[in-house]
Amino acid sequence: LMREVNHRVKNQFSVIISMIRETSKLTSTPEAFLEQVRERIMALSESHDLLVNAEWRGATVGELIQAQLKAFAAQSRVSTAGPMVIL
Repeated sequence: LMREVNHRVKNQFSVIISMIRETSKLTSTPEAFLEQVRERIMALSESHDLLVNAEWRGATVGELIQAQLKAFAAQSRVSTAGPMVIL
């Protein structure tokens, strides 16, 4: 169990490092960088919460997409449609 937890934590660190790297390419000020990284990490946290709150039974793709879009303030500009798929 601990090996699996360690593997998942390392995966999350890799995701965060990638988010930081990509965000640094898109921001022009340290303040903007900090705000965008914070928002993206919070979105990642919300996706994790969706899975935990469902007791790891899964979350729908739609719920996860909406949680991620919050970081980009793009919810009103993007619409999703399709069958409900649980991950």
